[in-house]
Amino acid sequence: NIINDERFVSLGEEEQEKLLISYSRLAGEQAVTYLTNFISKWGMTRNRAEEFYQEVAFKALGNNLSEKAEKALLKFNHSWNKKLRRLAAAALAHRRQLKYGGD
Repeated sequence: NIINDERFVSLGEEEQEKLLISYSRLAGEQAVTYLTNFISKWGMTRNRAEEFYQEVAFKALGNNLSEKAEKALLKFNHSWNKKLRRLAAAALAHRRQLKYGGD
């Protein structure tokens, strides 16, 4: 309800990021489709807000321990778009560090 509220966009970027990451952690598999829409929704030209939500979606997926999140990140890790590959690789590394520990 918080994320879908029209007032969500009026929050600061840091608060929005925290809420989306928390949502991803708590909702698990159910959050993946919502988050991947931020990544693949827009075309080649993006405005600042779209860039922000795309980057936060990757961070949120990197904090999601569901197998569906892993599969989505692996898909983006094979994208032709270098930026998507870079963001997906960083999110996968973070996710695996959370899940399996280590350095």
